[in-house]
Amino acid sequence: MKATEDYHEAQLKLQELQNEFVKTAKENSSKREELKQAIIAQNKIVKQKEAVFAKALGDEDIDDLEI
Repeated sequence: MKATEDYHEAQLKLQELQNEFVKTAKENSSKREELKQAIIAQNKIVKQKEAVFAKALGDEDIDDLEI
């Protein structure tokens, strides 16, 4: 499922940016600010991918699922 993969990749990139932000020294404010802006931008992308993923789940035909 393409929506699942896209959503997962977007979340993974967000986590990588967050980890890099945490590991960056507080004295390096320019790098932290740059990472903060990247995190904000990536978070918007994650929200978009999440919406597509949720829509794809809603469109899934439950009759095809075996229980």
